[in-house]
Amino acid sequence: MKNSIKKLNNIKMLALLFFFIVIISTVFLVGRLFIEKNYAEVEKNVETYAYFSDNTDSMYLSDIDYVPGSYGNNGELIYDQISNGSKISLKLDNNTFTFEKGIWAPASSLIFYDVSKYNYKYFTAIIGLNTTSNRGDGVKFTAVTMGENFESSDNKYEITKLPGQNASFVKVDITNAKYLVLTADEIDNDTLDYAVYADAKLTNNEKDFVFDSVGEYNETIKSQYNGQNDITGELELNLLKRELVKRIGKYTINSFYNENEDNKAVIDWLINNPNALRYYVLGGVPEGSYYNSLTELSRLYRNYKEDFKNQEVTKYGTVLGDLYTRMAISLSLTHSKTVGLWMQSGRDENKSDSVRRYAIYKFMHKNG
Repeated sequence: MKNSIKKLNNIKMLALLFFFIVIISTVFLVGRLFIEKNYAEVEKNVETYAYFSDNTDSMYLSDIDYVPGSYGNNGELIYDQISNGSKISLKLDNNTFTFEKGIWAPASSLIFYDVSKYNYKYFTAIIGLNTTSNRGDGVKFTAVTMGENFESSDNKYEITKLPGQNASFVKVDITNAKYLVLTADEIDNDTLDYAVYADAKLTNNEKDFVFDSVGEYNETIKSQYNGQNDITGELELNLLKRELVKRIGKYTINSFYNENEDNKAVIDWLINNPNALRYYVLGGVPEGSYYNSLTELSRLYRNYKEDFKNQEVTKYGTVLGDLYTRMAISLSLTHSKTVGLWMQSGRDENKSDSVRRYAIYKFMHKNG
């Protein structure tokens, strides 16, 4: 009789334990789904940009197969999107960028690529935690090359990323390597540790960005400055470029540059024209985003770039090309956010357009 009661109690305990396991698992799953859904709702209200890079002489890792035996947490290694089908997204320069290409590899994960069959010098990527990782304790990333017998080389990159941090650019020399090995290790647990390798590719490009980082500009400026009082020429230009990159962000301005030919044209004009660059940097911080401001400047430059070359001098001694340059830059800064002309400025017909506004100012000035 006692044995029967004891056996019954054991069965009850096991059933109770099983019940608690089911409840805890359900709560965890529902909580995780709630967090992801809640983040998706928040993400709708965040201004995001598509990331553009220079893909000349490059090949994306997501266009080739990894070596069998590579794995991700729960078997998930996904190309060019995350597990719910959305685009990969990372925080860069405190902005949010989405990526068309990349690898979703939640921690812990290990990916092997045989790079010996391709004629490329470097592996590059932007690595971090997908913006859906709003919790978790972080991931340790490692990118290393290996030889034929899986012996590690000195070409190694390591970094730890936490939720909410800006992502980082990685570049690894793969010359003479057999394998490229990418690992994402959990720090303590794998809760929401959504590791991604965005824009991951093999490339022969020696220079990855049109603009240097603030630190690189600092080194250039130090080499050019010898105590002179007059800050002119290349020294002034590099000081202005450094300030431009500091305000906008290295990745943001490079992505803008690579987006289309109009953007390339306006940036090339801006950074090679000391007066224009000085006006833009000293013109004040736009009320909207710098990305929007540059977009407006790109539109203005496409339509009126010939105006900026006008050397005609007015009776007041004003060079028209300089005046028109200041007009365009002022409008690009003010129109970085919606400028309402009348009530109900949310309607398109009541919004000021920078290109049309420029034409009106030009007409009014020309006709006194």
